[in-house]
Amino acid sequence: MHASDPLSTVPARLAEEHLPLAATITQRLQRRYPWIDSEDLYGYALLGLTQAARSFCGDRGVSFAGYARVKGGFLAVDAMRQDGLLRRADAATTPATLCWSQYISDGPEGGACEVLDEQSACGHHTVDVHDLVASILGSLDPDDRRLLLMYYADGMTFREIGQVYHLADSTICLRHKALLRRLRRQVAHLDA
Repeated sequence: MHASDPLSTVPARLAEEHLPLAATITQRLQRRYPWIDSEDLYGYALLGLTQAARSFCGDRGVSFAGYARVKGGFLAVDAMRQDGLLRRADAATTPATLCWSQYISDGPEGGACEVLDEQSACGHHTVDVHDLVASILGSLDPDDRRLLLMYYADGMTFREIGQVYHLADSTICLRHKALLRRLRRQVAHLDA
């Protein structure tokens, strides 16, 4: 291969080395979107795999295979939405099937249909919540963040946390309560 050959780039090599992942992504997509032709799904899976290879950052402690299975699937669904195979479901609307007769020269009788992706609103809400939590936790001072992580992530008791900080468990309890009040005010301020 020459240096100018596109397959010699790191993302292209990464995608090429993990081509079997496209079949895994395709299988997942087939379960969710059985009305779409499997060859089309495979093409979208390859596109998702390639885009995942471009955005992969190996220094985060996640293998490319694990990253690509998830990210590649999301990118494939996004590509299907961009191509008009799917459209986002509004939280206020009920899912329905809409004919795309305007895209088909034969008219509505031979028409394919556009199907709402009911999971997209839920997925976007989850991403928004994760971003909000990350933003709020990032704004805390390290001791407060550590206290929350010990209590919620590690499942430590106030007594155990007090031993780490060399404080009484009642002091940790009060500090935790004050911290939650402050976080609720921040969230209320962001929602307003």
